[in-house]
Amino acid sequence: MSRSTVNAQDPVSKAVTDKFRTVQLNDSLAKLSRILEAHNYAIIKFAHDHLDQDQSTRQNKTHIFGIITSIDLLD
Repeated sequence: MSRSTVNAQDPVSKAVTDKFRTVQLNDSLAKLSRILEAHNYAIIKFAHDHLDQDQSTRQNKTHIFGIITSIDLLD
């Protein structure tokens, strides 16, 4: 809201961005650090096998694990 592109009465959809980078849980911290030099945050994803409802088909699904910022790396 500090850039005057949105205000407090606007819907959340006006502030949402689709410009973000993702990393996998097994990516290196060096890769994450390079991403965070250019971006404010990164989405952390992980993949795992998932059985469908009838337990007959196994699919690899990707899920969001969390969001990380450069401040998180300071600890």
